[in-house]
Amino acid sequence: MRVSRETPPIPSDDELSRALSVLDQPDADEAAVDAAFRTVVSMSAPPRPSSDFARRVLMAARRAPLADGRRPLAGRPADWLGMAALAVAAAALAWGALAAAGVAGAPAVVRVVGFFVRGALWVLAPLGTVLRLWGSTVTLATALAEALASPPVVTAVTATALVSGLSLIALIRLLSTEQESVPWQDRSSRV
Repeated sequence: MRVSRETPPIPSDDELSRALSVLDQPDADEAAVDAAFRTVVSMSAPPRPSSDFARRVLMAARRAPLADGRRPLAGRPADWLGMAALAVAAAALAWGALAAAGVAGAPAVVRVVGFFVRGALWVLAPLGTVLRLWGSTVTLATALAEALASPPVVTAVTATALVSGLSLIALIRLLSTEQESVPWQDRSSRV
């Protein structure tokens, strides 16, 4: 076998010929057929993109005109650094305001934080109810799917479909016959 660093080992011509002859035998051993198939498949290397494929795609996407309502890709580190600097400045401002308020301003800070916590709980309480209902629905659907997937139910549904289909065919044949008199009508007129 020839071995290369970039590609998997390629089988020699003799190995390939042996593998093809095994695949041509109708009564070959299953393990031998699997090994032969692996040998033949190893001849085809998986396609690999070039090393700069991702870079070229992103450059083309940045150069392409944007459709209405689309934003450009965020790619510059300066954008992320600016947002991080803004977050640090906001945290420093909040810490400074807390330090400036001191002991006298502590109750006001506690009331503001309490207000936001109560607001968050007011918003999230209905979400908890919805999530509990969703969990119950998923549990019920799982139980129903498991019950319907059992062999007796599948057999019953198949038998029902088969009987329904045969009944429909019989009804269509009965209605499409061109007999002028139906035997049960003739018997009722004799009475």
